[in-house]
Amino acid sequence: MNAIVKPTSDASTTQSQNSDVKARRGKKIWVSLLALTTIPLALWATAYAINNKPAPMQSEKHQSLPAVTVIDSTPGAYPYQLTLNGEATPEYELKLKADVAGKVTEVGKVFTAGAQVTKGELLFVIDATDYRAALASARQTLAEADYALQQEQREAEQAERDWKRSGIKTPASDLTLRKPQLASAKAKFEAAQAAVEQASKNLARTRVIAPFDGVVVSRSVALGDYVNVGAEAGTLYSVEAVQVRLSLTQQQWGRLQQDLPETVTLRSIEDSGATWSAQVVGLDNYIDTSTRLRGLLVEVQRPLQQETALLPGAFVEAEIRGADMAGVLKVPASAVTAGGYLWYVDQDNKLARETPEILFAGDESIYLKAESAAALAVVRNPLAGYAPGAQVHPVREAAQ
Repeated sequence: MNAIVKPTSDASTTQSQNSDVKARRGKKIWVSLLALTTIPLALWATAYAINNKPAPMQSEKHQSLPAVTVIDSTPGAYPYQLTLNGEATPEYELKLKADVAGKVTEVGKVFTAGAQVTKGELLFVIDATDYRAALASARQTLAEADYALQQEQREAEQAERDWKRSGIKTPASDLTLRKPQLASAKAKFEAAQAAVEQASKNLARTRVIAPFDGVVVSRSVALGDYVNVGAEAGTLYSVEAVQVRLSLTQQQWGRLQQDLPETVTLRSIEDSGATWSAQVVGLDNYIDTSTRLRGLLVEVQRPLQQETALLPGAFVEAEIRGADMAGVLKVPASAVTAGGYLWYVDQDNKLARETPEILFAGDESIYLKAESAAALAVVRNPLAGYAPGAQVHPVREAAQ
């Protein structure tokens, strides 16, 4: 029998396969060793990075908190201030009325609404014909009464002489001595004098003149009109002085009465640049029952001759300054909310609020009664959404 011999190529293939298996096993072992070495190193590096992470910058922390603008306000002494509004009114307001009846025959050129008049200037004239006649008649009556009185005085003297010559011892009666007749003649004479005086006044009243320096506010008569006694002819305002009545609460008056100033400053509400110095002339000795306020009267002399004329009817703002008050906290007007709260930032940078006692206001600031002597980081413009205790980032602004 012939032996079967395998080809040499099969043996080579088998040897090659065995070599590949060994190579793959060696590679797996190498990868395993590498993994066992790398993983601990990676874990250590991660832990190191976490433990040594740099702290975030302070600005990054603040960026996550709402920023609020605060002003450091320290309690101190400030002069008490009051700002009150009032209307300039004339010292005198006159309703011109006719004292005699008659037809208007002349109207003065100055008697026009808005015109300025001086004391003694003619405003209008009423027909004086009847009043001249009345005066003439009264003078005639006076002359007759004077003549009758003189006659009666002579007769009374003659009667007394006759009684003495008669030798009668009993006292003479008044009628014998003509005393009643003399008294009657005297009374008629005095009545005639009064009638002349009255007729003279009525005649003078036909010429209506300005009783003081003033301004014509209105005129209600015209040439040819017939006016009756008491009919209104116009309105005059005096211009020697204008007055402003300022209303004070009892609390405001209580803080002023110890050091009431002699003068106050008035500012025009319509014209921000106009100011006047006014004298304090009086204080109402009563309290208005409807408003519960007390009036303080101030006065500006010669208002039309000021650098800027202060006209009756103008609205003004009065600034009154009193004595210094201690323990006062000055804050911006915007710092106090409509609900009366004052917001501030405490030492822990948290929002807090209080309801302060408002003492007075002025110069775009509000002056409060300080609760302590410590400074307060006052929030300049508090928002409606603020909540006490909220953490914030205060941004300080220089105090005004």
